[in-house]
Amino acid sequence: MQDSVSDFLDELRSFQWFSEVGTPSTFPISTKPSSSWQESFTWCEHPVSRWCKVEGSQILYRSLAKNHYERFRSWNDIARTIHPKADSLMADVVVPSVPTVEIPERARAWIRSQIIFAALEVSYSDCYDVRFFREQMGIYRAGHFPCGWQVSGPDAFPTESVVVVF
Repeated sequence: MQDSVSDFLDELRSFQWFSEVGTPSTFPISTKPSSSWQESFTWCEHPVSRWCKVEGSQILYRSLAKNHYERFRSWNDIARTIHPKADSLMADVVVPSVPTVEIPERARAWIRSQIIFAALEVSYSDCYDVRFFREQMGIYRAGHFPCGWQVSGPDAFPTESVVVVF
């Protein structure tokens, strides 16, 4: 694993995960507030949120496949090295950070995927400096939960998309 990716994943361990959920906040990207854990978990499963997550991951994936094919070929190998650290982070830090909340499996998968995609963005930042998922990490760093997306349609993504934040 690259040092930059390892450092990034280690940095996530220092976050005060979910410490500010439900409090007002501002971010450099468009956001919409969620009002509860339950609403947030619903957003994680919303079809538009899932579609945006997939499309967000494709921003990096497609660019690498087209413009940096030799590096792109290592995508699966790099992802395989990230997965165990993401799993450890989830088990040791993220889930225990809110012991009074039962985070459903789909919400855990949502958070884990954001961590993995952000780490992939770090790994390939020398080829293409996309920050779609790294921006989500900034919301987590601030103690909030970026739990979904809203967008009016495919043509409005990602420039007019709104992150739902608890």
